[in-house]
Amino acid sequence: MPVYFKGNYMTSARVSYGVLSRDNMNLGFSLGYGNTLDTMGYRLLNPDPETMMLAGADLTILRNNLEHRFEVLGGKWLGSDTYALFYRFGINLDSEGRLKVEAQPAYWRTAGEDDYQLSFCFSVLATSNLTVRLAYTYDHLSDENMVVMQLYYYRPVTFRSKNQ
Repeated sequence: MPVYFKGNYMTSARVSYGVLSRDNMNLGFSLGYGNTLDTMGYRLLNPDPETMMLAGADLTILRNNLEHRFEVLGGKWLGSDTYALFYRFGINLDSEGRLKVEAQPAYWRTAGEDDYQLSFCFSVLATSNLTVRLAYTYDHLSDENMVVMQLYYYRPVTFRSKNQ
């Protein structure tokens, strides 16, 4: 007998091989499953949760001052077959990797519609925990041009033993 959960939930897992700072590459596989809401921004499009089942693979390769990031995703989302492809090409402008220029095409197909986005980005590692990213993005389906500023704050996770 199947078990059904009411409400929204999502679980995901990712396994990977390789350490970027040591091997200059990382290969990962991910799975996601859950009951999610269909939203756009802060607007709820459908009050009933829909099943999401996705699997993906990603590959990152670093060579000299160049970065290549590939991702592929497939499965069911919002009741439709969904596929996505993503590539990010980056050039580190300084030897420490604090300044970066990136080009980022993305393509996906969901609910029988194809869409793609083209982005050009500039990012600065402001501190060891804070990255500022400014991006210009063109979305084909909506024919929108956007300028987006993103702030990424990374907080280190530390574990202490009982003896400390």
